[in-house]
Amino acid sequence: MDSEYAARLPSDVVVKWLPVRVDEAAAPQTKQASPGSDSRTITVVASTESEDRIGDVILASGWELDGYLANPVVLWAHDYSRPSIGRAEKVWVEGASLKAELMFADTPFARDIQSLYEQGFMRGISVGFRAIESESRTSAAGARATLFKRQELLEISVAPVPLNRDALAISSPARPDAVAPRGAVSELWEDAAIL
Repeated sequence: MDSEYAARLPSDVVVKWLPVRVDEAAAPQTKQASPGSDSRTITVVASTESEDRIGDVILASGWELDGYLANPVVLWAHDYSRPSIGRAEKVWVEGASLKAELMFADTPFARDIQSLYEQGFMRGISVGFRAIESESRTSAAGARATLFKRQELLEISVAPVPLNRDALAISSPARPDAVAPRGAVSELWEDAAIL
């Protein structure tokens, strides 16, 4: 997301990801899924109550979903200027997590992204939301952060690097037994000087 684009978002809209760019012209094209196949669907953990990479925490019990369910868009990396690349077929809170079943659109770019998830090259998921009730908190690292107590879900994004380490695709028809291997990725992030 360009900084000038981000500046146009309302101040109460929060997106939780680390920015990247994609060159669609250079992206390889994937083959279309067989007709009648439901292989465009993946199950994801969209958000958890774990502290994210900047120290924020989002309470699962605070999700307000009605507005999102009326327009359940799935975006590429929180890019509000592009058409949706999918939709959420189902969204629910389970324990300390917001989960969803996402279906990719039948477009070349969406199929390319779907293919990356099916092959395990991408697993990141992120949420864009409007904060309704929040308070300041201190992160485990001692930094100033935010505890989001109530929030309206605006969109779910597929994202190469989500701020929440636990926001990942957990299954797809191509990889039904996928398990989120957290240790190695967490260790890399703890050693990286990204923020």
